Amino acid sequence: MQKSIRWIVATILILMVMVPPMSYPCTYCDPNFRSKLPFREECKIAKFVVVGTMKNPRIESNQKGATDFIIESILQNHVILNNKTQLVIPRYIPCDEKKPIKFLLFADVQMGSIDVYRGVPCKDEKIVAYIQNGLKLNNSSAQDRLLYYVQFLDHPSPEIAADAFLEFARANDQDIIAAGKKLPTEKFRKWLNDSSTPIERLNLYAFILGLCGNKEDETALEQMLQKNSNRTSAALSGILSSMVALNPEKGWQIIKKIISTPSISFIDRLSAVNTVRFEQNTNPQKYQKIIDDIYTSIIVDKELADMAIEDMRRLKRWDYTNLILEQYSKKSHQAPIIQRSIIRFALLSQTENATRFCEALKKNQPELYQEVLESVQWEQKNRASK
Repeated sequence: MQKSIRWIVATILILMVMVPPMSYPCTYCDPNFRSKLPFREECKIAKFVVVGTMKNPRIESNQKGATDFIIESILQNHVILNNKTQLVIPRYIPCDEKKPIKFLLFADVQMGSIDVYRGVPCKDEKIVAYIQNGLKLNNSSAQDRLLYYVQFLDHPSPEIAADAFLEFARANDQDIIAAGKKLPTEKFRKWLNDSSTPIERLNLYAFILGLCGNKEDETALEQMLQKNSNRTSAALSGILSSMVALNPEKGWQIIKKIISTPSISFIDRLSAVNTVRFEQNTNPQKYQKIIDDIYTSIIVDKELADMAIEDMRRLKRWDYTNLILEQYSKKSHQAPIIQRSIIRFALLSQTENATRFCEALKKNQPELYQEVLESVQWEQKNRASK
């Protein structure tokens, strides 16, 4: 299990080096949300979007399935619709015509033919107005969009609530920070303490509470930290970030303690590192001395070293060269993922010590040297092409 986690982290690290962190959507959201589109964005891609009900599923004479779709609302129009009130979907879709379920359909048009590629069941008729109002915000600031979608995060309709959260999950950190002070503090307090709040939302909600909260929330967050539960672990990065925002001295003390305690789970220590990375990306001047001290402690840590080394490479912190190269021969740092991170750093650090290190490596471990060199060259080529 531990090895699997390490390989997942390694993959994320390579991607993080290829793209500057601040271009990523929300630091405190599950990366899986990055591949999903909210309704507002999917409407930009779809040729047309309609809402309606299914009826008359059947097998045609050509032995292919077909189902009629009765159009009730058009959210995104296309000339192929031509004022139609009904479409034929070329699939057999079972439905109960006595209790019809509304569907939100996203469709493409290829060579004059309709291709429905996504259907979302909609039990709440308010979804039409929700999407229409969201589409009006396409040219608005990300901050204004978040202030619109926040009111739907706890909507009774699962489709609307999930879509509203997706808007937050795909916003970048700076947009969330910009909206932070205007977000409803009481709601985030309630959601963070509500056992029915989906666990994947807790990290973001904890982070936002630090943007709009106060000393009262500092106490509540500290109490949450003392609970050894899956929900606390899931929200840990966001809690730590909020602690730094509300009480910097105490927040950094807690982060240092978590990172420096090997008996604490790897996942929780990784969450603390994630908070350090966030502060490095958003508040480097404010906390640089503290952040540098923590990175120094991570580099000499046998479990977390590769993460700090990759960050130093991305940040071009060549002043860390000697410390990083010293770890290569240590027994504690012989894991392949750590060894390769040190070599990648050395290949880009144009210091005399790094040059000598690479020359010795090329002579003594030519295959390893060539393998890592090619990976760095591929990475640079990939970055340049974007």
